[in-house]
Amino acid sequence: MPKPLVIVTADKNAEFAIKELLRRTAALGIRPVDFDCFPHPRRDNGVFNEVHDFLRPFLQWEHALVIFDREGCGHEDKPRDVLEKAVEDRLAANGWPGRSRAVVLDPELEAWIWDGSYQVNRVLNWPGGADGLKRWIREQGFVGPTEDGPQ
Repeated sequence: MPKPLVIVTADKNAEFAIKELLRRTAALGIRPVDFDCFPHPRRDNGVFNEVHDFLRPFLQWEHALVIFDREGCGHEDKPRDVLEKAVEDRLAANGWPGRSRAVVLDPELEAWIWDGSYQVNRVLNWPGGADGLKRWIREQGFVGPTEDGPQ
């Protein structure tokens, strides 16, 4: 069944992060959103170059949101806003005029956790202050005590 929103991400990690964020509508100050979320099989480069084709089966959905990292899209030499416009223009020309947006993450989504941001922890409702999530990831052994982030 078509829904109000279809979201395309560059990988499973971003898919799970978006799903978790949109589950926390009260923390975000938004109403609940009925959506589908799918990772693109060819990651950031595939999203940038092919998302308009990937979304063809979803044209009945009301809106589309496309999220990918600048790093890895194949056009790291271009600014974020230029990449977003290129994707949005292709989406508009392929059935999504006025009802789609692209968001290019720069730095990539995974870097947000490692910056010690209080906002990331607040939105996720994660206990432990600004470094709560970062500390938990280390405690679980996902990274070593001296590593700067996931490998």
